[in-house]
Amino acid sequence: MVEDNLKGKYIIVGKAKTYNQIMSDHIKASEKIRCDINKEQDPFKMLDLSLLCISTMTGDTVFYNHNKDKLVNIVCQ
Repeated sequence: MVEDNLKGKYIIVGKAKTYNQIMSDHIKASEKIRCDINKEQDPFKMLDLSLLCISTMTGDTVFYNHNKDKLVNIVCQ
């Protein structure tokens, strides 16, 4: 249902990058995520991807982790 390392599918961590390179990578990743949201049929996966997209665009990983935990708790009830 909800994948464990979803961010790793879109963001590749490697050598040191400048701020502009990081932001460019995040923009590209968010574009891919938005495409996957449009293709997705499962509403929970859509929500998880939406949380990831917001987190990727803002650079706020705490937002994604916190809200993904809430989503998992709701799904598992």
